[in-house]
Amino acid sequence: MADATVEKLREEIIESQKSRLDLLKWKIILVAALGAAAFGVSAEKGTGGVPSLLALVPLVCLFVDIVCHHTDVRIMFIGSFLRTCDEPTASAYERYCSKGREYFTLENGALTGTTLAVSVLIIVMGGFLLWDLMTLAAFGITGGSSGLPPHPLGILFVSAGGVTIPGTIYFHYGHKRKVDVLNNVDARNVVPPPPSTREPSTLTGPGGAPAVAGD
Repeated sequence: MADATVEKLREEIIESQKSRLDLLKWKIILVAALGAAAFGVSAEKGTGGVPSLLALVPLVCLFVDIVCHHTDVRIMFIGSFLRTCDEPTASAYERYCSKGREYFTLENGALTGTTLAVSVLIIVMGGFLLWDLMTLAAFGITGGSSGLPPHPLGILFVSAGGVTIPGTIYFHYGHKRKVDVLNNVDARNVVPPPPSTREPSTLTGPGGAPAVAGD
């Protein structure tokens, strides 16, 4: 029974990792799709893009990051449980991983770094629109089908990037704190033992005497 439970937990970790990889792919796809729609790359001849869609790019990146962090925490929960389970191989592997957890931070660094880079780029574009309207006119983002004038569009870009950057940093370090806690937690202190290993409880009657069935 214990082996079956461990196997199911392992499968859940694998499925969570697959869903996380899918999210990373969708992050790239969504950024590319929004960028193409904003610049009118996929539009028919004679029609412009919708530049205001660029403001959604950093927010979409932040959303994907949050979901990926949640998936990481779920994986860490299972890993912390397996680390203290009775199955020796699973327990040994999870203990081994917990000692080298810092080597698994590259992917999260790339996840956060790309969101920050995109947010800074959007802010810079908004700054150009606000202070040097002629600079980006050649790129076709001073009008288009959105009908927004350059000045509000610049404010929109700066606001979207300005909201995303602190949000990205907050969730990144919040995720790191959760991982550090789960990396050191001992599931034996929070998970009750199976009924077969619990000490039998003694019921007492009036005056502290042991209770007799049927009283």
